[in-house]
Amino acid sequence: LVEMGMHIFRMKVLQQSPYFSDASVRGKKLLVLGGGYIPEYFETARRLGVDIVLVDDAPFAEKMRPNVYRSVPVKEFGRVSIQTPEAIVKLVQDLGEKFDGVTTLVEDQGPLNARLARILGLLGSSEESADIARNKVRFRQTMQKAGLRTPKFAPIETEADLDAAAATVGFPAFLKPVFGVAATFASKVKSMEDLRTTYRQYQSKIDPVAHPIYHYGSLMILEGVIQGAEIQLEMMLHDGKVVFHCFSSEYAPGREYVVFPQNLTKSVKAEMLAMATQTLKAMNLSWGVVHLEMFVDPVTGPQIIEVNNRLSRGFLPQQYTHQLMFGETLVDYFAAVTFLALGEVPPVHPRRRPLTSVAVFPDHTSKVGWETLGPCSIFFAPSPAEALRQGLDWHNASPSAEDATPIQSLRRALRNTSILVSVLLAAGVLCGFLASKLLATPRRTPA
Repeated sequence: LVEMGMHIFRMKVLQQSPYFSDASVRGKKLLVLGGGYIPEYFETARRLGVDIVLVDDAPFAEKMRPNVYRSVPVKEFGRVSIQTPEAIVKLVQDLGEKFDGVTTLVEDQGPLNARLARILGLLGSSEESADIARNKVRFRQTMQKAGLRTPKFAPIETEADLDAAAATVGFPAFLKPVFGVAATFASKVKSMEDLRTTYRQYQSKIDPVAHPIYHYGSLMILEGVIQGAEIQLEMMLHDGKVVFHCFSSEYAPGREYVVFPQNLTKSVKAEMLAMATQTLKAMNLSWGVVHLEMFVDPVTGPQIIEVNNRLSRGFLPQQYTHQLMFGETLVDYFAAVTFLALGEVPPVHPRRRPLTSVAVFPDHTSKVGWETLGPCSIFFAPSPAEALRQGLDWHNASPSAEDATPIQSLRRALRNTSILVSVLLAAGVLCGFLASKLLATPRRTPA
């Protein structure tokens, strides 16, 4: 708590790590494609002493102007970067800048990032690899060709393909876009009628204006349903080598609870990491951060749902205070993106064990598979297994909201995540303030 509080007090933010400038990247110029809506990244890059040239949609480019070396606004950047990437390539070339690296914070621009890396002679995965990571059909075909475990799947280009896809995959199945994002237009289907109705509904609502990713197209894929707990795995690649990995969270099959860090044995984690590494090798991904969504099927073993060559949206990686509390390995996540794009290995700090573990039981499980704000019960313990055990014992014995007495209702309310975490962080900040005054450690300043 003292360590965490000191970092919070000194940085005055919850998202950023305590690292400031670094000689290996200081003064270098980095081209960033999109992501102007993630200010923490640009603030981190500025602390590292890196000159950022941001190319993004006009509102985001203007908003980030104070934090970057140069801001280049592009009207409808999301659409232009997908439909006419050559226009962005020409714009970048006409800037007259000499870049030391290129990266993107948005998976939509993965193929463009790879293209610019090749044209400018910079580090990055190949265009072929970027396309496989963005295209769920090509991803499944790549896994299949490499002999890796994969569920049954079938591409759907038009409604005429539904019968053949159903015959290949069977029911229940999972329908989702080939070029999807943020779990939109994805759903489990239980019958042919359900598949046809859901497909028509999705096709009528897919809107490239609302989600620029659909400028790639509205193709869909039908996959067999995978059972078991869902695991979020974050990885970092430097010239094809995994230099960091983090099993950031574990979700119950029905999303009744989530555990930080995950409650897995060493052997299961080793098997999952090996499968993930083999998959990235088959895809020939070699640079940058990678977010994987996996299932631990109790019968068939680990299965990979998706591989996304993008930042994690997860609870653990981006929030440094969460890493301090629950992380098995510490890394400045946003700084690591910059290090990797510039060809440097980011600083990674393994630890013997996290400070604590937590299991969260929401009162109302998410309908879309994402965390949502709302009342929940939260349990801290020295290990994820113990935190989960406490949560299950309380959850199974706890009356429903309708049957609870006033005292029980009050206890349930007091277990709201925001209240408990706020109290915990306030204690950490206070301890950090006192410790920083006593120790009076000199603070490094950016170049």
